[in-house]
Amino acid sequence: MTFLRTTKIVKIFQFKTLLALLVLLLIVALLTYIRVNSGYALQGDVGQLYLLLENIHSGNGPFNPWQPSLNDFIFYQRLVTLDAYKLCEMVLESADYKAVDYNHFRFHLYLILYPVSLFLYLFDAPYVAHGFNILSFVLFLFLSFKIARKSKIPVFMSMLAVIAISFHPAWSWSIVGQPYVDRMFLPLGLLLFYYTDNREKTFYPMLFVLAIAVLIVEKVILYSGIFLILYSILFYKDYYDKRDLVRRLLLGIAVLVIFFIVVKFYINNSYYTSSIPFSVEALINLFSNELFLNGTKSLLLVNAPLLLPALIFRPKIFLIAFIMLLPNILGNIGGAEKTNYYTHYHTLYFPFVVYAFIQGVGAFFKRISAIKAACAFSIYLVITASFYLLLGFDGKQNIQLVNSPTTNLYATFFYNISKNLSPYRNISTLIESNIPENAKISSIEAGWPYLYKFQKLVIYPLDFEKSDFLLVGYEKIGSQFYYSGYQGYLGPQHNRIVNDCLNTRISKDGYDVESPIILSPSLAVLKRKLLPQKQN
Repeated sequence: MTFLRTTKIVKIFQFKTLLALLVLLLIVALLTYIRVNSGYALQGDVGQLYLLLENIHSGNGPFNPWQPSLNDFIFYQRLVTLDAYKLCEMVLESADYKAVDYNHFRFHLYLILYPVSLFLYLFDAPYVAHGFNILSFVLFLFLSFKIARKSKIPVFMSMLAVIAISFHPAWSWSIVGQPYVDRMFLPLGLLLFYYTDNREKTFYPMLFVLAIAVLIVEKVILYSGIFLILYSILFYKDYYDKRDLVRRLLLGIAVLVIFFIVVKFYINNSYYTSSIPFSVEALINLFSNELFLNGTKSLLLVNAPLLLPALIFRPKIFLIAFIMLLPNILGNIGGAEKTNYYTHYHTLYFPFVVYAFIQGVGAFFKRISAIKAACAFSIYLVITASFYLLLGFDGKQNIQLVNSPTTNLYATFFYNISKNLSPYRNISTLIESNIPENAKISSIEAGWPYLYKFQKLVIYPLDFEKSDFLLVGYEKIGSQFYYSGYQGYLGPQHNRIVNDCLNTRISKDGYDVESPIILSPSLAVLKRKLLPQKQN
């Protein structure tokens, strides 16, 4: 009878889990449909993701004809920091690129896109990209709840904990940002920590999760290797099966070696050399910068509410999570790694922070009576949630508590954008009906998500004198159109000077500036009336 009763309980538990997953999938499908068709705030990286999925699915591999011009614009010609008046006088041509420059995997190794691209047999690229992105966020919360329950946190307290996690800007702000391949690590990072830390689980579930995770992006190889080495060293004395732990340690070392081989002999990404301080002097110089220092303090304060329980009750777990934060603490890519939670730069450390939070809370509930623990934890969660709900940052990356909630944006974001589900389709239709597939286009990044079926594209203003079409920003001043699209790193005044002179140059270069094809309130296509002055 006991066996039958246990079997029945297991079946009920499995049914509830499957039902919950089905509901979550339906939610993901609905949110994906809304996100794609609203066309809200799409940027260049999204277009490149669509393009990569299309080309991989078509058998062309990670061919990305757009990326070289972006690298050229930022890193090689350095047009983002060049003097405005010098820019105005330049012939803005793209370089002669080599075949290797078109391989996007030399920039970031997204091997996971091969299996993901199979879904293009069922759905268009935008739905696949956004679907996997939203699924990663939703599955992350689901797994957080399951791990919280495994850690003996009561059901209601587990639910409250998950809500508090969802208010953290690395979740609540990020889910309304752009889809990135890195986001797929959210649930897998959580599982990697769980299967490594759970002594009842064998080596192989962790190995299976790791095998999938390292396909996401080369950075995950680095994070995973460091994590396995850290865990093996910190818990060596506590681990009963020393052979199993040594096996995990050796695996971590092997993974780390693979990362260095990949970066040394395959990856060609300027961010690895330009964004990381490689000397004590460089590090000191960074921390002497007010913006960098403020951002670092803000980053630590934002993550403190989730790290504090682990610091008190599971210090070794806390140490691992904190070390996984170090790339964001020490790195410098302009501040996004500190306070711009809409980006993907907070994705890779967040699973470790959340797992540490859950384990710290679980240890707390084991220390004192359930009622006292529930009361104390409820108060802590209210304070944490309130902090996240009111969180904002000023122009110097300092934390400021704003009057209206910002991080609960995801609760209303999808509802608000669902009110108009025609922009993406309308813009795509206008582009397809006006621009031939073999046309050469110079486009600002905001236009890239609508152009993923076009191969001959460079970033504006490169090659505007040799292109057939321009896709640029615009504003109408009286009866005149003012066109813009250059974005540098030297501020609004610098951008305005460059855009002023480009506005004049594109008019003289033969584009129909008086009758643009209006795509949206901010995007327009300019068609060339005269033949390009220079041909490829």
